[in-house]
Amino acid sequence: MQFKFVLHQIRIQAIIYLFLIFLFLVPADGQTKDEEVFTQVPVSLRSRLAERLKLLTKYQRTQHWEKQYKLLSVLFTQGNSKEEFVKLNRDWYVKGSGNLILDFIPKSVVAHNESSDYGEWTIYGCAKVREKKRAVWLYASVDAHREKGDWFFSQVGVITPIDGKASPCP
Repeated sequence: MQFKFVLHQIRIQAIIYLFLIFLFLVPADGQTKDEEVFTQVPVSLRSRLAERLKLLTKYQRTQHWEKQYKLLSVLFTQGNSKEEFVKLNRDWYVKGSGNLILDFIPKSVVAHNESSDYGEWTIYGCAKVREKKRAVWLYASVDAHREKGDWFFSQVGVITPIDGKASPCP
C-alpha cells in the first residue's frame, strides 16, 4: 500500500516538473517566434506577412521567378514586366555570378510607415546564401510594403557595406 502511495507521489511530482518545463519553453504571452520578430507590424497583419515572406524566399530559392514576381512591390519592379524580371534573374543567377538565397530567417523589423494600407517596413535577418559551391549565413534584408490590401516585397538581398564585403550574420 505504501509503495503505491510513493509511486503516486512520484507521478504527481513528474507531472508538476513537466508542467514547469513547459511554462519556461513557451513564451509567457503566447506569441510565436514570428510574432515576436514582427512586433513593429500591426498584430492583425503579422501572420499574413510571415506567410508571404516564406513564399518569397521559397520562390527565390527554387528560382521560380514568375511566381516570385507576383509577390514583388511595384516599388521594386519599377514598371518592369514579368518577362523582363524573369529574364534578368535567369541571366543573373543561372548564367551569371549571382549568389542564390537559400533561406531567410527574420530577426528584426524597422517600421518606416506603419499604415496597414500603405505601410513600409524593412526586415533584417540572416540569409543562407549559396556562394560558389558552399552555403554561408550572411546579414540580409528585405523590404515589405502594404499594397492593394496585401504584402509585397523587394527580393531578399545580402547587405553589403561600402567596402564591398558581405557581413556574416550577427
